Parts: sequence; C-alpha cells; structure tokens
Amino acid sequence: MILSSGFVDAVQDAVTEFPESALSFFVEWGSRTAYLARWAAFTGADAVSVINPYMPTPAMVLPRRIAVELARFLELQGRANEPDDREVLRFLRGAGIPTLVMVPNAVEHDDLPSITGNSDHGPRRSVCVTQRPRYGGHVLRTPRFLPFLRWNLASSVIIDLDHDVPEAHRPTRQVLLEWGAGERDLYGAFVDSDLALLLGTDREPAFEAWLTAVGVGAVQEKHWPGTVAGLRGRQHEVSVRRALESFVPGMLRTVADPARMAVHSSELAMVALAAMEYGATHLEAR
Repeated sequence: MILSSGFVDAVQDAVTEFPESALSFFVEWGSRTAYLARWAAFTGADAVSVINPYMPTPAMVLPRRIAVELARFLELQGRANEPDDREVLRFLRGAGIPTLVMVPNAVEHDDLPSITGNSDHGPRRSVCVTQRPRYGGHVLRTPRFLPFLRWNLASSVIIDLDHDVPEAHRPTRQVLLEWGAGERDLYGAFVDSDLALLLGTDREPAFEAWLTAVGVGAVQEKHWPGTVAGLRGRQHEVSVRRALESFVPGMLRTVADPARMAVHSSELAMVALAAMEYGATHLEAR
C-alpha cells in the first residue's frame, strides 16, 4: 500500500467524524463498494457503506476496543481457510460495528505479485486516491439498485441490494430496456463511443462495460438529480477525474490490456462519462 502524503491528517479527520466505526481508506476499483465510492466522489459524500462480501482490510482503522475484540475473535473463532477480509467482515457484522470506506481514498494499491493467490484478479487500484484528502461526516445513502460489471465474467447485472442473492441479479441490458432504453438506440450509442476500439477487445465485454456505465448514470440521476450533468465541468477536481479514469479499467482489468487502458485513461474516462450522461438523459431508473 502506498500512503498519500496527507494520510495521517485524513485518518484523524475520519476518526473524529466516525469514532465508533470500522474505517477503510482503500477500496479496489472494480468491487461493488467502488461503485458507491464513485457516487460519493461525484456527489460530495465523505464515506460509503461497505457492500462487498468482505471488508477492505488494507489501511483499515478500528477503535482500540474493537481491535482487541477482533484479535480475540480471530484467535478463538478464526477459520483457517477463510480470507482475512471475509473473517474481519464476519466479526464486524456480528458485533454490529458500522463499516465504512472513506472517499477520496488515502492509499493506493501497488501492482505487485499477490502472496494470497489473487494474481489472476488483475491490477487492483484505488477508486480515487488523492494526496491530501479531508473528510466531513456525510455518508452516502446507498441506492437499492446497483449496476455492476462482474469483472471475472465481463457480464453486467443489476443487483437489488435489498434482496442480494445471485438468483435475483438481472442482466443490465434487460433492466435498461425496462427503464426506457431502445435496444437499437442503446447499441448504436455504444458503437458510436468506439469503446471496443479503444480497448482493443471484442465488442461484447466492451458493450457490457458501457451498459454498466449507462446504468450508473441512470441511478445517479434518480437519486442525485443534476449531478451527472455537472461532471464535465468538474474534471479539474482530482477525485472526480480519478473516479472516472478508474471506471473502465476497474471493470475490465481481467479482459482488456491494463497497459493499453492506462495509456488511454483520459479517453476511457470520457467514454464512461458519455455513457453515464446517456443513462441520465434517456432512462428513468426505478
């Protein structure tokens, strides 16, 4: 983990605002919680609830009492074959401790070989790390529906967070049609974006990523009206720019070439933003 230059001040801010919570200063750019973190960067929130099936443990801060209880829990009830991040979330949920990720992130994840068997997960960068993040106490309200690209399968689904079981995950393309999208218009807008050309991939995974961004824009417009339209004028803000730049690479890191995506990061950010704008202006999320 690479700490930002303002890491200590950022931790002090966060602990002051959320003294009884488990706080993470990193969230991996393709995870479920990453989508909330982008919405936080786009709407001005300081923290989001963890909706991953694990707690992001790198650069995690706990109240001292909770840290001691966690150590005892792991010693007495730890499962030898369970990853640390899932063990930690199991403890925190059982203890009723709020779990938050701070936005912008205050640490970056270096791209080194994994010692825990995750080398096939591709690069796992921060959503939007900044050098001197400062935090207030605004926690993003989590929407019910989450557009999400399953990065290991390159397929997009809408997750109902009130009924989060695999059987209830619905293909994003189908849901967008129910939200008012025309199938021909939807695919035509994707082709005009040149996303597959930028990525150097087949059209299908690129289309799935584009659909996800369209869904993100539609949900954002429903819950935070007008905020998508304002993003073009806010690209000078580091957290906004980096949240956009991390969007496509986070989704497609195991499908497209990470080096190529890094070269085209600014262009990919604009394609993601255009897809979000399409969703905000053409669809009505329910």
